[in-house]
Amino acid sequence: MRVQAKIYGDLIRFVEGQREVVTVQLREGASLSDLLRVLGIPAEEVWMASRRNQIIREEDILEDGDEVSLFDPVLGG
Repeated sequence: MRVQAKIYGDLIRFVEGQREVVTVQLREGASLSDLLRVLGIPAEEVWMASRRNQIIREEDILEDGDEVSLFDPVLGG
């Protein structure tokens, strides 16, 4: 199945070619955790992930054609 990942903030440093939008081929039944592993993004670096305007967790199963947005923590003062 194909999943599109939209990478925000400093998380882009983990992605090969440092692209903001990446299409990934995953096996059926793959989870958000599997997507992060394929992208090379450590789970602890992701503040929030969403799909169809809903927050998802590492164990949530993805579906063919999903668009997943990955956000890093926002720092500031």
